[in-house]
Amino acid sequence: MSTQNKKINWGAQIAALRKSVGRSTNHPAQKERRVTVQVRISKHIHAELKTAAARCGKTISKLLDEIVQENVDKYQD
Repeated sequence: MSTQNKKINWGAQIAALRKSVGRSTNHPAQKERRVTVQVRISKHIHAELKTAAARCGKTISKLLDEIVQENVDKYQD
């Protein structure tokens, strides 16, 4: 199945995966927070992520980090 012409909803794809997200903050003066994500993905989704990451010129890890960061920012108080 070719997904080349379809827009992939990565948020839904990632939400469908089994994952655990943990947050840790450093010194309060630092605005940046680190997010650690562990994701178990199927070979099919891995191939899709690899293709999407290659199109963006990023690694799968960087792509997932951006997706998670967007979701964390969206639901931040």
